[in-house]
Amino acid sequence: MKNQVLAALAVIIVLTAFSVNVGNASPQMSITLQSSGVVQQTPTPTPTPTPTPTPTPTGTYSYIIRVSGSNYQMLNGATKAVLYQSTSSSRVFNYLLGSSGVASSGNTVYIESGAYTVDATWGIYVSDVTVTFQSGAVLTAVNDMPNMWGQTGVGSPVMWLYGNNIIVSGVTINGNGLNQAVSATTYLSGANYCAGIMFNGNNSLVEYSTIYNCRSYGTITGDGVTTNNNGVMNCLIYDCGANGLNAWSGDNGSYFINNNVYDCGDVGIDSYGLNTIITGNTVYNVGWTTTGQTAIYGTMYGYNNAGWGIAIEESSGQSPAAGGSGSGNYLFIAGNTVSTTSFGIVVDGSGNGNINYVLISGNSVTTTLYWGLRLRDTSYDIVEYNTITTASIGVYLAVNTGSCTSNTVYGMTYSGCSTNYNYNGLTVSSSAPSIVAVTVASSPTGVGFVTANGSYGYAGAYSTSPYIFYDTVGNSVTLVANTVSGYTFSSWSDSGAQSHTITVPSSDATYTATFT
Repeated sequence: MKNQVLAALAVIIVLTAFSVNVGNASPQMSITLQSSGVVQQTPTPTPTPTPTPTPTPTGTYSYIIRVSGSNYQMLNGATKAVLYQSTSSSRVFNYLLGSSGVASSGNTVYIESGAYTVDATWGIYVSDVTVTFQSGAVLTAVNDMPNMWGQTGVGSPVMWLYGNNIIVSGVTINGNGLNQAVSATTYLSGANYCAGIMFNGNNSLVEYSTIYNCRSYGTITGDGVTTNNNGVMNCLIYDCGANGLNAWSGDNGSYFINNNVYDCGDVGIDSYGLNTIITGNTVYNVGWTTTGQTAIYGTMYGYNNAGWGIAIEESSGQSPAAGGSGSGNYLFIAGNTVSTTSFGIVVDGSGNGNINYVLISGNSVTTTLYWGLRLRDTSYDIVEYNTITTASIGVYLAVNTGSCTSNTVYGMTYSGCSTNYNYNGLTVSSSAPSIVAVTVASSPTGVGFVTANGSYGYAGAYSTSPYIFYDTVGNSVTLVANTVSGYTFSSWSDSGAQSHTITVPSSDATYTATFT
């Protein structure tokens, strides 16, 4: 949680102004389609869900990057001729894809298995490129890693996506966070972007990747610039000082889907953006284990070690405000599993006065130290069909600097909570909402099995099932179990035909297509 004060803990964070000159880069993929307590020095990834290793390619790539003795080499993908080499992996990568890179739009790049020491940020300025990493290709940041302009002490991402329509698949990044700018047990302040991957363009996707040991963020979209429709799917993110995944202010329509996020000091998945999609993620071990912030998960401190599993928040004066844009558009949090956190799911508009139009549906929140779900200074939200287990308070509403009105809480399940809900005298609707979450799944899961109204999901043709979306009760949705090579359609869970139309029911629902 950045730019917030937890009054109950009397923690005051002083933010320091900070800027980095990034030149005249203009961001623009439209895929059509820190501690005295207990720390975990060597986190071990949990297996559910885990990234799928990227297979060895069978086709031809435009370029190949590989380790050769003490050198890193760039090869012509067809002829295998060495085109450039250096003892610096960053020089080779940026020679190919950096601001003056020789690659072109539409190129594909294959990074062979090996250890890549990153001595300056790997930048991708070329748009419409796909960078595929072979299983076993590991990027490790050097101590106090410089950015692409040679500046140290500023907190730089290991990889920076400046172009548009970029696909990064299968990368493993070790951010070496314990040895970056700002010591591991000092609270972060200002714009510390010591991240695994930063997005500054539009419509790019990181998939099937593992990012860990990052001083601040696993991934972050935006840097005070407008970014649109960037995504992180099917990734493993852990041991991050601040946030595992972050959509920063100015971001619109980013999506975080089917990721496994844990051991983060501050927030597991955090959004300051507009119309963010957060579905199907597993988030756990975030914040502190005992009252008083004396024992944190992971190895590094964040901005405040808030301990929020999933959070929507704002910076003071932020424009546009975080949340949903209204007129039927919601920021969407659905189908996530959150456990062992200080606070489960938090919507906090107190930085700017208000956050509006957040739909929180079908999530499971288990074992939180304080509130399972908290709404503060946020209005026109729908909270429905969530399960809260073992929390001090299941659902908590409050006002700080703004208002908290016209919210709906419906169909909740509570178990083992000291208090199921506390609305602090605020008026809350208990009527059945007109918007619900619909999940379209397949057995087996994977790419291309199912579509809903022609859509594979938020990442277009790159989407994997299950696909969770929201719709208005009574609307018609066409579900299609697609023809997939090597598989035969067997049945839909509702006994519908391979292609059939459903009417959106009055509560959350799942439709599964089975293939043999």
